[in-house]
Amino acid sequence: MANNKSSKKRIEVAERNRLHNRTYKSAVRTLMKRCFAACTAYSQEPGDAAKQAVQSSLSAAFSKIDKAIKVGVLHRNNGAHQKSRLSAAVKSAIEPAAKALFFRLDPGEPGSMAAAVALESLPAPLIDSHCHIVFRNFDEDLEEVAQRWRDAGVGRLLHACVEPSEIPAIRALADRFPELRYSVGVHPLDPEHWASNTQQVLREAAQADPRVVAIGELGLDLFRDNNLEQQLAMLRPQLDLAVELDLPVIIHCRDAAEPMLGELRERAERGACPKGVMHCWSGTPEEMQGFLELGLYISFSGNVTFPKATDTHACAQAVPADRYLVETDCPFLAPVPRRGKRNEPSYVMAVAERVAVLRQEPLQTVALQSTRNACALFGPALHNV
Repeated sequence: MANNKSSKKRIEVAERNRLHNRTYKSAVRTLMKRCFAACTAYSQEPGDAAKQAVQSSLSAAFSKIDKAIKVGVLHRNNGAHQKSRLSAAVKSAIEPAAKALFFRLDPGEPGSMAAAVALESLPAPLIDSHCHIVFRNFDEDLEEVAQRWRDAGVGRLLHACVEPSEIPAIRALADRFPELRYSVGVHPLDPEHWASNTQQVLREAAQADPRVVAIGELGLDLFRDNNLEQQLAMLRPQLDLAVELDLPVIIHCRDAAEPMLGELRERAERGACPKGVMHCWSGTPEEMQGFLELGLYISFSGNVTFPKATDTHACAQAVPADRYLVETDCPFLAPVPRRGKRNEPSYVMAVAERVAVLRQEPLQTVALQSTRNACALFGPALHNV
């Protein structure tokens, strides 16, 4: 009798595992087919080698996983262990293709983001939406810095420009690091770099390279200087250029929210206010609301990790989910616990982690949402290699 019970139990366990495994295998196949279909649909445009490459990569991943299922990866009774093995196989096979797909599909295309993060175990690639690695303090170890940002899951960098003479060096960095895009502009604290032909220099640079995704870093800074009229004289032609080229702006605004809002509101009334982002946000929630009403995004940097930055904390909690970015502004403003040291793109993870804590959301949610927002703001050139 005992033997019969034992035999019956083994049969029940085996049947339960068989059904469980069949369900799991079916779910994996469905997942892969959705990713595959999304990528296939995207790669139909004739002659687009980049799209075809992603389709081929995902197709290979699909075949590899399907083969693993067919040869009976889950044939034993210890279903949980075998499920873990198949999950690892799925992840290792699809991760490169999923990350590539994440950045190649326009955020608005059906299924694009869902396909890229379909496996919950895959971290959403982060975008450092504002950095300055052209500065000389990166000269000696830039390759190591690049490896660290890749290891940290930073899939794209947006390099800000502070004055025109930087442009050739930034362009060379974009040649060196395919994940880098950049802006062209003049910083408000660099009036000596503004001349009568500067707007034309910026126009030509932006039109010459599709990797230019924004105008800036432009803006107003009354914390370090009080030459408001001189700064406005540099700001206005750059805002005009952004509207002309239909590019977003990267705005530096420190102790100057009132005049900046005044300038942008006046432009909005006549349909001449560009889209853009308030970089390295440090203002109040009330000031933030003013910029949000103009359609601008808010970007958080290392200062969001500082214990006394209470206004910045409140803004991170209150900003709408579809209107925030994360950045480093490196080599400045290294986040806690590296405050006071050289900042670098890999540290954007610490910024995202702090924003997640403040918003009481999973890190994965903040990573995905901030990356989705950056792609929406800066357009296809940000996520097409």
